Amino acid sequence: MPFNQLILPLLGGYIFLVYANCAIYWSSRQSKEQLLFASAFLGVLLATVSRVIVVLLSKFSLGAYLFGFIHSLLDYPGIGTAFLALGISVILTWLTNKAWPEREAGFWLYGKGMLNQFESLLYLSFSGVMPIENRKFRSLHGEIFTRLIWLIPYVGDLLVLISTQN
Repeated sequence: MPFNQLILPLLGGYIFLVYANCAIYWSSRQSKEQLLFASAFLGVLLATVSRVIVVLLSKFSLGAYLFGFIHSLLDYPGIGTAFLALGISVILTWLTNKAWPEREAGFWLYGKGMLNQFESLLYLSFSGVMPIENRKFRSLHGEIFTRLIWLIPYVGDLLVLISTQN
């Protein structure tokens, strides 16, 4: 992939960090350099995942058709991988926000003790409750994954049924 197309995965990482409910509290406290580095890291992950998808898709006739269509519009090497990375980021951000609303994400971070003192004071002022000490929470990755699993039709209903029986 040419270097001028790496801006799209970088933009995808930035979109996730700035607009995903689970990351907005963290990203709002970071300096420009740290935010750029985190965006670049997520961009590399997005580019890797999209490249794997593109390579696997190229083994099928649908992949050859998509390759021909995309390169008839924009004839740059690696443009499909770059746009797919950006698309994955937008879809992942939308799904994460659908699975984890901002209010719930804020309370999870507040209860976990991941907010700074000012943010914790704001949550204490409108909620009126202090976080329980030594409360066990899933990790951020586990929480996001679990909430995304609950979005899948029938799987979420099955998990609700299982949790109500226990």
